[in-house]
Amino acid sequence: MMFSATLRLHIPKRNIAGYSSMHIYNELFRLTNKYIFSHFPFENIHAIAKLVDENSSSILDVGCGKGEPMRILKRKKKIFSVGLDIFIDYLKLCKRSGTHDEVINCDIRHLPLKEKSFDTIICLNVIEHLPRDEGLRFLLHASRLAKRQIIVATPSIYLPQEAYEDNPYQAHRSFYSIHDFSIMGFEVISRGFVFFYVKWQDKSAKQREKKSLSIGKYMRHILFFLVKLLIKHQP
Repeated sequence: MMFSATLRLHIPKRNIAGYSSMHIYNELFRLTNKYIFSHFPFENIHAIAKLVDENSSSILDVGCGKGEPMRILKRKKKIFSVGLDIFIDYLKLCKRSGTHDEVINCDIRHLPLKEKSFDTIICLNVIEHLPRDEGLRFLLHASRLAKRQIIVATPSIYLPQEAYEDNPYQAHRSFYSIHDFSIMGFEVISRGFVFFYVKWQDKSAKQREKKSLSIGKYMRHILFFLVKLLIKHQP
């Protein structure tokens, strides 16, 4: 189903014990993702492992953050990976934890890479941090870098988020519809709180699509509801 208007979550801006409601909202989701969702097979990161082409030998992780997706992927498959991010502190974490074989510090809007440099490019929960026009230009450019496939994940609704962890790039700035992706040749693979889009550069590499478990969708909607209630009823 396509929505003609963006669904927005209203997060009050009142302060609670010295912290803004948005700060509490962000922290709840960050901690829940870190300590709960990342350990269950219906987590979005696990869904990515099912989408990566089995014949891919190299991955570029654009906007890699702390490297959590590659940590999960490398449990399932040995694959060469490069993490790319503009926030240097995240890249230092990736180097220490060994989630990526190499890291690159740069702005994803200006990728210093040759065409067809990697078999697979993943871009997970990244483009919503860019202004809409810049995010669309990035997708067009990324399409020229992949030999086999591009996998993008982005929220299916507009999700407010401020900067956190002293990272100004964590703020959300845009939302993308299914139509935005379909006109560029992407397919919608999974729906729920997060949409997955895949573009196959090598049509012969396309695998049978494996759907992620739908329970993840309901868990996240329940979490949204509880967080909104918590913030709304604070004195």
